[in-house]
Formats: sequence, C-alpha cells, structure tokens
Amino acid sequence: MADSACGVVHAGTTDQACAVHLGPAPRRQISVVDGRSGEVMVSLVGDREYHLADFYAVAVDEESGRLYVASGQDLLMVDTEGWSVVSATPVDAMTYSSGLAVDPTAERVHLLDTVRGELVILGE
Repeated sequence: MADSACGVVHAGTTDQACAVHLGPAPRRQISVVDGRSGEVMVSLVGDREYHLADFYAVAVDEESGRLYVASGQDLLMVDTEGWSVVSATPVDAMTYSSGLAVDPTAERVHLLDTVRGELVILGE
C-alpha cells in the first residue's frame, strides 16, 4: 500500500483492518489487511456499478459486519464476509476522512457534509 492512505478502520471482531487509500485514478481501492502480519488479504477496486474513485471515509457496523464507505456522493455498503460491495446509496453530502459514523443500535449512518457543515443521517 505505497499510495497515500485516507482512512483506516478495524473490521469487526477479527484481526483485520480496512485501509482506504488513494492511488492514481482509477486505482483507488479498499485493502483488507491482516492485523498481525500486515499483509493485504484482499482489495476492492470497484466496478462500473460501484465506483471507488472519490471515497473519503470509512466506518464499520460491528453488529452487522458491514463496512460503510463515503464515496463521493454515494454511501457504499460492503459485506465483510465476502468482501463485496452490496449497495450504493446516493447521499447529498461530501464527506472527508472522519465524517462518517455508524450507530448500530439505532441502525443509522451519520455523514458530516464538510462542504456545507451539515449532518446527514440515514436510516431514520
């Protein structure tokens, strides 16, 4: 992962971490790293349906095992069992590094729109 990292989050109850890093476009990707060895286990690079070109923040729902990625103006949901993107939800927010959080109890995702300074809550 020689490119610049823009976010990292622990992936559930395992010894895995998800590192989001920016390579030269279109090679932006999410790498799942073994927490003990530091080796990349799998990388998600997106596709035509789920584009990973402009992501800025990551968060994990520990209860459901879902990884959320703020990707430009989309919120991507990644299944951490099979490491695949399962959905993309359009959101009216530009979220950077620490502007994404998951509340598993209330089943809500919070995004901070850093351009307008507003909080966007999904799942209400």
